Amino acid sequence: MTSPCRSCTYKISGGVLLAFKIFRFNCCGLDVHKTWIFACIGLTDANGRTEYKEKRFSSFSRGLRELAAWLASYNCTNVCMESTGKYWIPVFNILEKTCNVVLAHPKYTKPQKGNKTDRKDAKWICDLFMCDMIKPSFIPSTEIFGIWCDTGSNSPTCLPVRRTVHRIV
Repeated sequence: MTSPCRSCTYKISGGVLLAFKIFRFNCCGLDVHKTWIFACIGLTDANGRTEYKEKRFSSFSRGLRELAAWLASYNCTNVCMESTGKYWIPVFNILEKTCNVVLAHPKYTKPQKGNKTDRKDAKWICDLFMCDMIKPSFIPSTEIFGIWCDTGSNSPTCLPVRRTVHRIV
């Protein structure tokens, strides 16, 4: 019986070739920054060849809606992004309605050595996600986030509730 997964080959420094199985044939890697997002969609055909589509978007509401529409135009429903600070939160909130969004800890998306660009980072995240090499981070549901806010967050919106809880206890 053959595996439904295809493999892709990477050439790393020293001329060494590595082959990885592809588990997601249509997925996206996002490099998220404060004011913009770089996206890279990897589309793998039946022969195992991967074609990449790349685009840069604003991280404000209009740009996030354009990103969601761009992903939908390629039927891309699997998205992975690195958890950089708090900038991933609005991206997650917009994309979770239409996509399966995976948040990855930066230690699992360590970039390749050498010249590091945002385009390369997005493609690297896409490749790692495509080959199922990223461990997803836990993202709490709205209810759990509310409980967390009530008991432990230092954000300005949560502090009054937290002070009240501690006064009662």
